[in-house]
Amino acid sequence: MWRRQGLLVTSYLDDFTLVAASAALAKSQRDRCIAPTLEKLGFIREETKGSWEPTTRVKVLGLLIDSIKCAVEIPEDKVAAIKVLARQVSEASEISVRTLASAAGTVISVSRAFPFARLATRSFYDLVDAANREKWEWDHTVEVSEEAREDALFLLEAVSVFNGAPAWKPATIVEMATDASTLGWGAACLGRTAGGRWDGEAQQCHINTLEMIAVVRACLSFEDLLRGQRIKILTDNMTVKAELTRGGSKNPTRQTLVRLVWKWSVKTDVLFTIEWIPGSANDIADRESRATPFDDWTLRREVFRWLDQRWGPHSVDRLADTDNSQVQRFNSARACPNSEGVDCFTQDWSGDNNWVVPPFSLIHSLLLLIEEQGAQATLIVPRWESQPWWPLLLSLVSDLLPLSSASFLPGPSGFVEPWKNPMWVFVAVRIPGATRRRAHTSSSV
Repeated sequence: MWRRQGLLVTSYLDDFTLVAASAALAKSQRDRCIAPTLEKLGFIREETKGSWEPTTRVKVLGLLIDSIKCAVEIPEDKVAAIKVLARQVSEASEISVRTLASAAGTVISVSRAFPFARLATRSFYDLVDAANREKWEWDHTVEVSEEAREDALFLLEAVSVFNGAPAWKPATIVEMATDASTLGWGAACLGRTAGGRWDGEAQQCHINTLEMIAVVRACLSFEDLLRGQRIKILTDNMTVKAELTRGGSKNPTRQTLVRLVWKWSVKTDVLFTIEWIPGSANDIADRESRATPFDDWTLRREVFRWLDQRWGPHSVDRLADTDNSQVQRFNSARACPNSEGVDCFTQDWSGDNNWVVPPFSLIHSLLLLIEEQGAQATLIVPRWESQPWWPLLLSLVSDLLPLSSASFLPGPSGFVEPWKNPMWVFVAVRIPGATRRRAHTSSSV
């Protein structure tokens, strides 16, 4: 009836909320439409309840709606109550089923304003196991699991840090597509792509688990784009959609991955939704998941450590990925988890001790970049004295060490460029930076 008259009204049983563009319009609609209708229907308003005067912040069904922030929030008294219950769970070795159920129910009741409610209470419900419990058992005690304790500690922090959700759908939502194949994972977001190959251990996982890993890696890869955003994760896997939506999985591995996604969203101030799309509409992420990078070979760890002791410590690996980086900081050819930057040619090398194991086709360009920036670096290159870049290399290096072809290892692709020709000889070279000295030969590895 009110909506037919153009009023924006929501209702739940006998609770009504009127939304208007201004305080004056709200008063006009209240006096012209709301009050006469209530009186005609025989409703008597309880003067001490509700908010009869226009306001930008009102409590509705136990939650606060703030029209200035465009947010739904948990009232402070409920935040305090949740913290008391969460602290009880975190500090107890045993707890009554009734108390645990009360804690879970209280958190779920504010889920509209606290998106992590399901994630943070799944372990509580596992302990309660209400479907298989007799009425007389509700006062029995159960042992608090480590998972439940971790969830309680998470609640203590998150219920304050992430108190609030959009009151309505944001105008701008960032879409991120993810996919996995038996070969690797892929993702696409705002015109950028990410992906990588599975290692031997991951290849043994079920495809549903691989699809969930793809979501985790996509979130980490595009963190700089997604921070503070409202995002929609697009997946062609129904299991991923269901488990991320409800905040949990019965599969222990995927349960851990679901927690990673949700906790990542807290850390980065990201709110996300999940949408299933058919595989035919997920072509970019699918293509990335099947791509075969032939430059994923690397140097044996013990050889790197030997060179790092001689010329290190190295601070950044300029051509690496999540799986083969020799140091914590690295650049990558395409977006991947924990990469400090995509495309090493766009980075400033001058303040770092750089570790570089390049595809052969990039050696000349990299030497020019190192010379231009006056950077210090350790490079692994073939000893190709007839190449145009060899004189430039000799003008930059201060030390040169022969390496055997056994110093290299294949990546997930199985391809090792240095093994293409058994006659090739390789060297590790040291470029000291602004000061140039001619190279000299030392002992072999």
